[in-house]
Order: sequence, then C-alpha cells, then structure tokens
Amino acid sequence: MGWIGEWIRPPPPMRSLQKVLGDGERIELDLRPHGKALVRPVLVLVGLAFVASYAFFSLPTGPTGGAPLARWAVLCAALGLVTWWVVPPLLRWRTSTAVATNRRIVVRAGIVSRIGQDVPLHRITDVSFAHGLLDRVLGCGTVTLTHAPTDVSAPARPQSTPPTERPADPALPSARPDRRLVLPDVPHVEVVQRELYRLLEEDDLRRRRLGGADEGGQAVVASDSEDRRRPKRR
Repeated sequence: MGWIGEWIRPPPPMRSLQKVLGDGERIELDLRPHGKALVRPVLVLVGLAFVASYAFFSLPTGPTGGAPLARWAVLCAALGLVTWWVVPPLLRWRTSTAVATNRRIVVRAGIVSRIGQDVPLHRITDVSFAHGLLDRVLGCGTVTLTHAPTDVSAPARPQSTPPTERPADPALPSARPDRRLVLPDVPHVEVVQRELYRLLEEDDLRRRRLGGADEGGQAVVASDSEDRRRPKRR
C-alpha cells in the first residue's frame, strides 16, 4: 500500500514551481491545503463501499441469471458515484499548489485547465486567519490575504468641476476596494501568519535597500502611501 501513500502525497512545491521562480527568488512557505480536504471524499468512499457491498450480497442468485446482471449494475453504479464524488476532490487537492516566496504569493490550481494567481508581497495590506474547532484539532485553518490592486494612474480631472461635485473615480486607489486571496485548510495557520508577516517585513527592507529598480526596471522605493498600507504585526 506504500504506492498509494506516495500518490496521494502532493509533490514538493519546488518541483512544480521551480520554472516560475525569478532570479534570487526562493520558496519560503508551503501553503498547500491540509489533508482535511480529503475527509469528505474518504467518508463518501466508505459509505458507498458499505452500501454497494450490502446491495451486492443481498441480491439472491438464481438459475435465470437475473441476479448476476443486477450485481453488475450495482457495481457500475458504485463506480460511477466514486468517479463523480470521490475522484475530482482528490485530484483537485493533489494538483493545488500555493507557496510563499521571498517576493510573492504563488497559487496554482486546476485539473485539466490550470489557473494561477500571483500576489507581490508589497501589495499585501493584511494577513488574517480563522479556524474552527475541527480546524484547531487538525492543526489547520483559513488564511485571508488582503492586497491592494496594481496602481493605475488617475486621468486628469476637468478644472471646471467643483470639488464637492466630483464623482468617485474608480481609477484612484482610495476608490478601489482591496482584494482578498483566501487560502483554505492551510496547515499550522498561526505559524504561517507569523512567517508571512516576517516575509513582508523582509521584502519591505529589501526594497528600501535597493533604492533603485527591481526586476523589470520598476521603482522599488516604498512611497508614503505604501508605508501606510504596510500591515502592522498584531
């Protein structure tokens, strides 16, 4: 049964995300979902196995051959339910990857079509977590990252518009609501929150030390607005 354990264990994040890391970027935290995500599929599998076994052996055998056909129907129905209710959650859990590097949060998910989201650390304004009773027993929880969208230059306003009558401009940072990235079932959620704050502080210090341009030629000096957005350790 060792090969089953090896298959359900997600591959190391470095193996699947090494190709997307930039120069000087390294993985600091593994944020993949906890094995709690498999509790429901496993319970469904056990329940289906019990019901299918009971139905299979309850059917009497006879000379007409009706019972063997009914037993095959039970097996086919059970296999179809397993394929529909058990296999997809298992594949989603295995193919979901989330890590924190020293530059950003990287999330990849999807079975056939892959989706991804990257959040630079300097855009994160708050790190919070929540865990219920079961989560505390299992040692996991939900991490919510609040991050500001990419700054967009505001268009010039007409000078004839009175200040009290200016409409809210969605291009302004103050008019744009912050976005949230929710990572469910993260193991050791309290430690992860503390380590994420450490990464935010280290990234802020790195950007201040550079004082010039980061990768891609973008300025890295933190502005006053970014200083005010920087989350404080609670």
